[in-house]
Amino acid sequence: MRIGLVSDTHDNEPLVRVAAAFFRERQVDLVLHLGDVCEPETLALLEGLPVQAVRGNNDLGHALPDSWQSTLAGVEVFAAHGHVPAPLRAAIGRVGVALHGHTHKRRCETIDGTLVVNPGALHRAQVKSVALLELPARRVDFFAVDEAGARPMGASP
Repeated sequence: MRIGLVSDTHDNEPLVRVAAAFFRERQVDLVLHLGDVCEPETLALLEGLPVQAVRGNNDLGHALPDSWQSTLAGVEVFAAHGHVPAPLRAAIGRVGVALHGHTHKRRCETIDGTLVVNPGALHRAQVKSVALLELPARRVDFFAVDEAGARPMGASP
């Protein structure tokens, strides 16, 4: 299963369009938006893709859940924005993959058997990025995103 990961888009319409085209090209099975969508119209740019989003600290007024959890390809996956750290901390060690945003920094590390991933951000990041998560392999590939497209940055260790 291939999952597109995006976070902290902050209404950056041009880069959300690039990310959406990239996810369509890569034929993802699901897009997880890890919060700070900001305006609901931003999610509409992902139209035609299966999307699950969680609420970030800049998503006031959104009808988005604070967190999301599901079993995908046999792997328990937890997602939250991360601005409230307790739910993310509680997930580590009890799920296979824990996803978050908020810091605008790419992250991929294993803690207590849980793969912890932040895809980076499409706003206020030196290098804007998204990620692809392959399950059940738990492989993560990061992609730099600019108005010209998305290009590989490398795989997780």
